[in-house]
Amino acid sequence: FFTLWGDDGGYCEYDSALAGLCCAAEMAYGGQEDGERVEKRFRAICDGDYNAYLVAGDLQNNDTDNAINAPALLWDDPLLGMYWEDKLIDNPQFWDESLSRYQDILDALSNGENDQSIAHARHLLNALMAKINAQNALTTAYAQNDKSGLANVKDELIPKVIDALTALQESGAAFLRAKDED
Repeated sequence: FFTLWGDDGGYCEYDSALAGLCCAAEMAYGGQEDGERVEKRFRAICDGDYNAYLVAGDLQNNDTDNAINAPALLWDDPLLGMYWEDKLIDNPQFWDESLSRYQDILDALSNGENDQSIAHARHLLNALMAKINAQNALTTAYAQNDKSGLANVKDELIPKVIDALTALQESGAAFLRAKDED
């Protein structure tokens, strides 16, 4: 039994589930998971890199001890920072660890193919990482009353967040146009 959900406003990117669907079909019809066969079948059906889709799936970590909700981070207001602060209560190193984890995923995806879904995942990673970097700098500069640090956030880091979010938006629009053409 396999379901796809567009939780909380339908932000689910359904193509991100293609690897899981292919694996589930292999298990349903083949009785076991055969990674090599799933990879070949995924390439033939979806024209993509199965392993890259699995790596991109790590964007949403559901490990309960160190869970990160990528959409919550994406939409979290940097000044109010409700999600940001909530994660720091449980683990003061949470955002540094998340930034490192996201960098590892980005590095793995940068070595792979450039299909539209994977390119969009890279744009999402860049946006999330830009937000983490800006929020870290903002929080630190504010706590230390560091006016030059706050100016750096305003002049350097916020424009990087805006650029990353713009690239993410453009990537999403290009992805949707490509889907409409199919």
